[in-house]
Amino acid sequence: MDAFLQKDKTSTFIDNMSLPIHRWFRYSAGFSAQWVEETILAYISQSCENNRIKVLDPFAGSGTTLLSCDKLGVISYGYESHPLIYKIADRKLLWPTNPDHFLQTANNLLALAQNNHSAIDDYPNIVLKCYDDKNLTEIDHLKKALSSYTDSSSPRI
Repeated sequence: MDAFLQKDKTSTFIDNMSLPIHRWFRYSAGFSAQWVEETILAYISQSCENNRIKVLDPFAGSGTTLLSCDKLGVISYGYESHPLIYKIADRKLLWPTNPDHFLQTANNLLALAQNNHSAIDDYPNIVLKCYDDKNLTEIDHLKKALSSYTDSSSPRI
């Protein structure tokens, strides 16, 4: 496996900051998702019969290796002993969703919000100071649409 390691790419999480699934939490012990993907692909192409491998990450951290495996369709398992970092990785691993279903749901919510002409709810003064009337009305109507919206999806958390 050493033949696949490119040390100039392994020790930085900075490349991940451009990836939406990673950039919301910068993990100090993280490393490059691109490097993980390149390493797995190189291993598959050079070493693996039938391209079915399993990856075990005994120090999963914020889930970079597990997410890369998911992206490539590789079965993976990971362990993380730090409770907070485990929860972060666990949430990041909820990423798969059907984009068409997501877009349809977003459009349904937007239509509900745009068709809502009710008065806005009462909000604390701090909220009233943060938003002008137009923006607060739109946010309030989105909140109401989200609260009332039901579909066949099951909650992931």
